[in-house]
Amino acid sequence: MREIASMKPYTYICALAAFFVLFVATPCARAEDPLFTVSNIRVDVTAENSAKARDQAMVEARSQAFDKLVDRLLSDDEKSRFQKPDDMVISTMIRDFEIKEERLSGVRYMATLTFRFEDEKVRNFMSGSGVKYTDVAKKPIMIIPIYQRGRQTLLWEDDNIWFDAWKAAKNMDRGIVPILIPIGDIEDMRSVSGDTALSANTDAMAAMAARYGASDVILALGMPEGYGNEGVEGDFRVFLYNISGETPQHAKTIIVNNDNMASADLLAEAVQTVRTYIQKDWKSQTTIDPTLMNNMRAVVHYRNIGEWVRIQSKLDDIAGSLDYNVLNVGMDKAVIDMSFQGTEARLRLALKQRDLVLSKPRLDFTDSMQRLGGDTPLIYDLSL
Repeated sequence: MREIASMKPYTYICALAAFFVLFVATPCARAEDPLFTVSNIRVDVTAENSAKARDQAMVEARSQAFDKLVDRLLSDDEKSRFQKPDDMVISTMIRDFEIKEERLSGVRYMATLTFRFEDEKVRNFMSGSGVKYTDVAKKPIMIIPIYQRGRQTLLWEDDNIWFDAWKAAKNMDRGIVPILIPIGDIEDMRSVSGDTALSANTDAMAAMAARYGASDVILALGMPEGYGNEGVEGDFRVFLYNISGETPQHAKTIIVNNDNMASADLLAEAVQTVRTYIQKDWKSQTTIDPTLMNNMRAVVHYRNIGEWVRIQSKLDDIAGSLDYNVLNVGMDKAVIDMSFQGTEARLRLALKQRDLVLSKPRLDFTDSMQRLGGDTPLIYDLSL
């Protein structure tokens, strides 16, 4: 302690600068992106022998996995124009894969596989193909399925068949917008009732969302055209309300036509229709146009060096559509230049999914900022 206190001012400044350089220059390890991981790829191939069956199965598995990835990242319009690459090109974009439930005989090969794609290579391929895509996975959202049967409003009741349809749906927590369904335990029942949900009690729903780690809450009010002993009769309507803001907003009304379908099948189709709408809506907000590049300068605010490192790690997680350059670092703030694909609104959404808040622009004519150069005095503030 006395050695630090007795350091000359310029020596202390040099040591502090070296300390900052260490944190700024050291790259942060990036976690695996679940958006580029495709699971539950099942293959069953028969050929002349097991070796040929396995080779054919692997080609088929890679093709299936890439199709699922494309379905996540591209809109329907973009998929219709997209030219799928051959197996050799697909192979270059795969980081690794995992085989489960492998079985083989003399002429047959069966397995379930998981593929992890290289996010940067996939982005480069999509940009090179000239397609608009999204690479921003939304934080999980929570669906609260309320069933309006005549004058009865059902949520946690055993005869809420709309809730049952959501619970029966598989893989809802995967994809570009993971969907969570409350389990309906005692704590859920105490937090939100059917009447509470319909009155859009945002505080109660926010508390439930926080418990499950959901970023948004969507109320899915299901109303059958008619009902009887066999369940839903006629068409089924779903009214979607976003309850996450201060004021609930009607997002969409979905009508699923009943073409002599069994009640369970109709409700299952309604669930998938709602899910498809949610995925498409998110894609429309976060699609990247690879031909559109933008730049901005931001002052990053933090309370300590550890928080600054966490912010850098979050920025690194958006790599591919965002590059940044650190211009200046201080004890509680840093100045960075950001270059990004797409619109400012899309960047805000991408940052929000990493718990980063970008302010509205402001003018900064201070000498310290002017010395850093730049084409415009517009500055943004960025923080956790």
